[in-house]
Amino acid sequence: MRYIVLYITLLLFSFFTLEGQQVGIGTKFPNSNAILDVSDSSRGVLLPRISTAARVNLPNTKGMVVFDTITAGYWYNDGSGWINLPSKGKSIGDMLFWDGSQWASIPTGMGGQVLTLSTGSHIPTWSGPTTDTLFTDTRDGKQYKMKQIGTQIWMTENLNHFQPGMTCYNGDCGPYGGLYNYYEAMEAAPPGWHVPSNEEWDILINFLGGPLVAGGAMKATILWNAPNTGATNSSGFNALPGGWATWGGHNWFWNFMYELAYFWSSTNSGGQNFGYLLSYGSADIRQLQQGWPDKLSVRCIKDR
Repeated sequence: MRYIVLYITLLLFSFFTLEGQQVGIGTKFPNSNAILDVSDSSRGVLLPRISTAARVNLPNTKGMVVFDTITAGYWYNDGSGWINLPSKGKSIGDMLFWDGSQWASIPTGMGGQVLTLSTGSHIPTWSGPTTDTLFTDTRDGKQYKMKQIGTQIWMTENLNHFQPGMTCYNGDCGPYGGLYNYYEAMEAAPPGWHVPSNEEWDILINFLGGPLVAGGAMKATILWNAPNTGATNSSGFNALPGGWATWGGHNWFWNFMYELAYFWSSTNSGGQNFGYLLSYGSADIRQLQQGWPDKLSVRCIKDR
């Protein structure tokens, strides 16, 4: 058997070393412009398949190509190192960029953002709105300021869309917006926006330094009663203290207006609803379990 293998090896070697000759596999008439012409109507050619560890341990040989089974991509060597061959995008319109070691897809941005193609790191970056820009609610024509904070885009004003059940302090919503019970709040957001979940609130809070200080970064520096502890509004969230309303049997009662800001979360777990509280006497923000009939402020986050 080994003599047969040796014979075949020598035969192939002689084919490939014939100067000026072409070799055909699957064809009797190899292309005259190719030194090797592989022809098949139902099969392909497999290049060497090796792991990343094996690939990086190979000596740098200019022109070498392998398939990396760990990264699931083709790599070629330019004589000084390995370079990932460009992959294709996953969807029509995808754009690729070189991230320093391989070709990668530019991630999807959000509405209103700007794609910067060249930065200090030369990695395409979505940014903005970096300052408050306006969103118009097509249902009633009201406009709301919005801003990107971290990876999220938030309205920087309390929602003030009228619908049955909504209430306002002394009938005048003003800059504090309307108050809604849980079910009203879930129907109040305009198209393209929604009431944030606990997870989305927590992303914002962690981006702003955690629950002990995030409240200060979120609170407006005006329209709060003193002392408005820790308020810097450094995030631009512009939280305002609309208080909360409870039903007293015959009338609605407004509690802690100008002192506390209560915002609904969309999360409902085990029949329990949640809200988030900011206080004029603290720089923190707290998660609360909240009864659905109570009416709280609504702050919307943009759909992704």
